[in-house]
Amino acid sequence: MYHIFMTLRRNDEIIAAGLGEETILLNASTWTYVHLNETATRIWERLGETRSVDELVELLTAEYDIDPATCRREVQAFADEMRGRGFVIAA
Repeated sequence: MYHIFMTLRRNDEIIAAGLGEETILLNASTWTYVHLNETATRIWERLGETRSVDELVELLTAEYDIDPATCRREVQAFADEMRGRGFVIAA
């Protein structure tokens, strides 16, 4: 569910390794990992600072040719999945 005022940040315990324009994340406490494509990597990079979903959408729509509604759905899906796996924390 979309929470307009929810802010997100990276879980500081996550290990990240870049592979070109992609990234592998490892949650060492649960031994789970994810492979992020280029766009998901950009979201991850932007979460080096605490940001709201709206801020992420604004940054990504300025960088990519994507409409804000589609971007918001994709960012929210990323946030929900990454929070569920412990890679991202709602701040």
